[in-house]
Amino acid sequence: MLSKKIIHPLLFVVAAIFLFFFLINQIPLWSSDEGRFAEIARAMHLSGNWIVPYFNGLPYLEKPALAPWMTALSFSLFGVNAISARLPGILSALGCLLVTFLFTKRLFGERAAWLSTLCLMTSAGFVLVGRFAVIDMEMIFLLSTALFFVMTSVFEQKPSHYLIASFFMGLTFLAKGLIGLALPVLVFFAFIVWTSHWKELKKTHFWLGILVFAAITIPWLIVITKQQPEFLDVFIFDHHFKRFASGTFGRKRPFWFFAYILPLVSIPWSLFVPAAIKNALKSGVDFKNKIIFLICWLAVIFVFFSIPRSKLPYYIMPATVPIAVIVGTFLAKWSLRDELSLSNLWVEWSWKIIGIVCVVGAAGLNISLLFAGHVPALEILRPLIPVGAVFLGIGGIEAFYFFKKDRRLAAIIALAISVYLTLIVIFICMIRLSPLQSTADIASLINENSTAEDTVAVYASPDRYSDLPFHLKKRIVIVGSDRGTLTRESMQEENKSIAAGWFLGLDEIVQQIQSEKTKRIFCLMEKDRLDELKSRGLKDFRIWMENHDRILISNH
Repeated sequence: MLSKKIIHPLLFVVAAIFLFFFLINQIPLWSSDEGRFAEIARAMHLSGNWIVPYFNGLPYLEKPALAPWMTALSFSLFGVNAISARLPGILSALGCLLVTFLFTKRLFGERAAWLSTLCLMTSAGFVLVGRFAVIDMEMIFLLSTALFFVMTSVFEQKPSHYLIASFFMGLTFLAKGLIGLALPVLVFFAFIVWTSHWKELKKTHFWLGILVFAAITIPWLIVITKQQPEFLDVFIFDHHFKRFASGTFGRKRPFWFFAYILPLVSIPWSLFVPAAIKNALKSGVDFKNKIIFLICWLAVIFVFFSIPRSKLPYYIMPATVPIAVIVGTFLAKWSLRDELSLSNLWVEWSWKIIGIVCVVGAAGLNISLLFAGHVPALEILRPLIPVGAVFLGIGGIEAFYFFKKDRRLAAIIALAISVYLTLIVIFICMIRLSPLQSTADIASLINENSTAEDTVAVYASPDRYSDLPFHLKKRIVIVGSDRGTLTRESMQEENKSIAAGWFLGLDEIVQQIQSEKTKRIFCLMEKDRLDELKSRGLKDFRIWMENHDRILISNH
């Protein structure tokens, strides 16, 4: 008969794998980032060009190539489909759970490791990003691994681990860009300044670490720059410094944007952060300094991504890892009744707030149904919202009940199970929301009624329906002045011949739809844009589909 030491870890592993793979094949790829990155990898897989990423027939120089490499490899092994597109992100999320467990166990002990990993596994933002085919989870995994190696270098006196950290920093650069270098360095220096560990600077093998980082990054940079001379200008200047300094790319947000996003992505565990930090700062020096490193990790990510005017919610996701470890180590001490420096008042208020948030959140979900008739997404989710509300509300009440009974570990597990079940409901909701977020059904309709010679156009930014080329398995025509992420490359002199015929004005698409007799020309757009085409003379056309705010037309 299996012992608890085997059964409990096995159940945990099964629960983690189930969470990331549950219904993953029934949710089609969504626009915009998920569809775009999957299409880039599909183009790489088909062309065999593993140096320059391409999107819709043009070079895509905004991001490095590591994530497309991983996804293209997945396509080579398992075929071109949604599961293969999401597999690198899922494996990265599971890998991040594993390194969080291993390093937390090493630094804080086994119970802290299990609870930290549990907190991370039930952090909604972390799980949702891990299930999408975007490049951020690969970055989170590699960045977290690099910073964990920095921690072991500092606290276990293992200078060689700085070199391993440099290796993972290089991989993080290839996954996301300069933050692979900037964030670990800033976290390390913030910790040094806070704790006055200036002697640690001599142990970093700085120049050797630079060589390791360069060996990982420079070969690809040289090769891609030879093929695309403007790469460094686009990649470094436009999509690092310019994005950092301006609100371009349609993502302008105020400085305090992440002040409310950060607690949400790690809820409910983020509600323990104040009590956890208060406890740590009154603990022994070794434990205190380890938590200070994690606080620096969290604070640097928060401040770094708050400064740019261009922001998206998932930019802050790397902070979910230090939050999980800060809270997990705190809950480990609390569950073991280590009261040496714990404030019972702060802990009690944390649980009270969690109970209130769960109950109010559950009530709010049900109240939202009163407005379902005005919001298509709520109307679609009407059967599922009460189920999620039940899991959320009952779970919060049950967790608070165990807390009041002083059954501490039971309270933590009850809360985690509540979040876990709520996430399962969210995944089911995503299936029902897919017609609003994905063009998979539209692509299927087009594929059933078209040939390879027929044209498919979108009167929108290519990013608005970025998953359409992936689902169609072909390039699409862009109509109108908004060229989105393809703007710069489509305007480059050397790409004008490639772009010719694939970017049309309104008069051109109207003329083609009106005059073309030998092949079909489909055009997908938002409904209100059809009137703009009619004002340009569009009269003879067929409506194939009207889906919420979208409409698909073609010539007869």
